[in-house]
Amino acid sequence: MDKIIDIPKMKKQLNEINKVNNKQLSLEHKKLKEKYLEVLMLPDKFNTYFSNDCWIAFDSFDDKVMKDAIERYEKHKSIEMIDEFFSDIYNENFINTFIDQITCFKNCHLDNLPNVGTLFIKYFLDRIEIIEIAKEDYLNERYYSCIPLLLSAIDGITNDIDHEFGFFTKHADMIIEDSIVGHQTGLQVIQKIVNQARKTTSLEPITIPYRNGILHGRDVNYGNKIVAAKCWNILCALRDWAKDNNKKNFTVENRNPITKEDIDSIVSNDFDIFIDNLFEKLKDSRNHELIFFCKYPTNIYSKYHRMKELSRLFKDIKFLDFKIIHKEEYQNNLKSLNIEITYKYLEEELNKQINISVEYSDIDNKLVSTKNKNGHWKLNFLESFNTLRM
Repeated sequence: MDKIIDIPKMKKQLNEINKVNNKQLSLEHKKLKEKYLEVLMLPDKFNTYFSNDCWIAFDSFDDKVMKDAIERYEKHKSIEMIDEFFSDIYNENFINTFIDQITCFKNCHLDNLPNVGTLFIKYFLDRIEIIEIAKEDYLNERYYSCIPLLLSAIDGITNDIDHEFGFFTKHADMIIEDSIVGHQTGLQVIQKIVNQARKTTSLEPITIPYRNGILHGRDVNYGNKIVAAKCWNILCALRDWAKDNNKKNFTVENRNPITKEDIDSIVSNDFDIFIDNLFEKLKDSRNHELIFFCKYPTNIYSKYHRMKELSRLFKDIKFLDFKIIHKEEYQNNLKSLNIEITYKYLEEELNKQINISVEYSDIDNKLVSTKNKNGHWKLNFLESFNTLRM
């Protein structure tokens, strides 16, 4: 999908807006609040309508697609129409984007990468050949072979993450606190549906990927686009679930936290100077001062772990030049830049346009006004630059 909304980040920003008395909010912030509230209601409403038919919302789902599906269903009350709609959403571009979000980490040494929510990618990479073959079968309408491959990947990935239960065991617990995909109306609902016992042979076409019926030969007529697309929906949702699940199990001892004084000595509060300094330091691959431009809360990562993370992320990459193509300001403390980068990856010179999001927040990553001296500009390096490895 072209536009991905970061719902967890939106929740955080809404919490910050809610701390301000409504009478003191500017018209711009009031409109922003209304927009955030509308978007944040979408996942629950979406799941209420569609989770029993194995379509669920997840963190990186396009809010426009969710909204469009809800409007279609409220108008026509036809789940068959929704099945067709989502089957078309899971097209070649959608699947390629999902795969790219995994393969861009293939050279990142994930076993040792000290970044919350990244290690789980290894379990997807272990099965990337299966996923690629499933994609080829899906796009060529070989649904009878595509579906078992996807069910196998889903089960194995869940087992590697949980270390005890796979996706298709009755004891699997997919609920995660403060998670969209891990909400009780999310993956947990689908897990129970697809895991139902299918004890008699049926020749009737199905639209639900019943794992037991398919793999044990009871649901004979399962090979259709709708069942396959629902398997892709589960696999894509599983990626966000794995990220949320990994966070609660990840701890890093921090004996040497980065302080506000450390950051102030390197990072300018003037946005234009900040960007110029960032670009210059990116060009100098030996410059460990990049750690002060990072977004992650400093009570999680020490200076040593920050440096280690960046050295792995930018391994085999040498930045040569940067050019800002477009700058968009959502509010004075949130900016999006479309930049053109010239760089070498494994000695091959490349040129690419990417979007980076920059925010002004305090040392605990809480958004603050640019007039607040406790804040500074920062960005998420993994989110911004990991696609350069593709």
